[in-house]
Amino acid sequence: MVIRCNSSDGGKISAKAGVKLAYKTVFALIFASDGYPMLLDRFFGQEDEPSELLQEDLHRAFPGLSIIQTGLSCLKEWGIYLNENDSKQTTKKAIFSKKSIPYLLLLPAFLFYAVFWLLPVLSGVKEVFTDFDGNFTLLGNFKLMAQSDLIGPAIFNTATFAAVSVVLQYFLALLLAVLLSRKFKSSKLLMFISMIPMAITPTAVAILWKTGLVRDGWINTVLIGLHLIDKPIVFMGAEGLSAVFLIILIDTWTVTPSVMIILIAGLQGVQRELKEAAYLFGANKWQTFKDIVIPILKPSITTSIIMRLIAAIQVWSIAVMVLGYSKVPFLVERIAFYVEAVPGVNTSQKLAFTLSFLTTLIVLCATVVYLKVSKGAGAGSHEKGRKRLAKVKEAAK
Repeated sequence: MVIRCNSSDGGKISAKAGVKLAYKTVFALIFASDGYPMLLDRFFGQEDEPSELLQEDLHRAFPGLSIIQTGLSCLKEWGIYLNENDSKQTTKKAIFSKKSIPYLLLLPAFLFYAVFWLLPVLSGVKEVFTDFDGNFTLLGNFKLMAQSDLIGPAIFNTATFAAVSVVLQYFLALLLAVLLSRKFKSSKLLMFISMIPMAITPTAVAILWKTGLVRDGWINTVLIGLHLIDKPIVFMGAEGLSAVFLIILIDTWTVTPSVMIILIAGLQGVQRELKEAAYLFGANKWQTFKDIVIPILKPSITTSIIMRLIAAIQVWSIAVMVLGYSKVPFLVERIAFYVEAVPGVNTSQKLAFTLSFLTTLIVLCATVVYLKVSKGAGAGSHEKGRKRLAKVKEAAK
């Protein structure tokens, strides 16, 4: 198949080359229109042939215009029009409708995720529901997983870590975000100090804290130097909930700045006029913050909490790199254990796939439950705020 295009050289291009040229045209238009929108509108919006002076200006401003002109001609040959008037002036049947163009542009990304994400996920799900001989089994691998001695502590530790760390990190991040949004003296210095953990990689974080938690580490050195303790504390000997809370403190130090940034971005969208109106109708600072600022921050709060909830359930790297395997078992820590520590055992692969499937279900259920609860709580908060504001208005009259 050969498509004739009204290009500058009057030649012919193949359909394959035309597709490449069409994609180049779309992206070229995006980048060109960002820098020269008015110039492009003048050029492509004219019904007659643009003047030589206008063409010369546009060629000088954007040297790649010849590619755009050739690409537009090819698109029109296929029935794809960037100008609505051009599509009305022709009777040629379009191969691709305007509604299908976004899907065509998203097709490469969809194919990438289908090949490198969806297929591995489906393969993993297949492993969960098949036995060692490849026969279907509904609960066989789950029973095998339940026989592990550490699966119970792993679920308990994961739930405890997720609940405590998300609440602690959210309140600390909200406190810092509100404090930094006031623009007080030295607020930029506090912002810089608060953002330092974000610049450190997880491996460096583990090394930093592991060298500090050992008996002769920098933490004990500082505490003894300040005369807060008489003898070194054996942090690495922590077990059970003590070890879980130790991991929570390390994770809180690491990820609180990322939650803080999301909340600061949300606070910047709060209009000062809304606060002034609340003060005018008799609301105090706490009522203004609770009934005006928090509802406006709800999208940012929802995003940050869901991100932290998913990350908290998937925690394992800090626990493994600081305390090692099996010291503080988590769900994802067990997956890494079966994949890295005991990969040669026949049951390790099945257990890893089953634990991955279970972790995914827990993440999905926790996210759905949180969205349902936050939606109901948000609606109730808005209703209470509306009634309180109505009462204040009546009292002011």
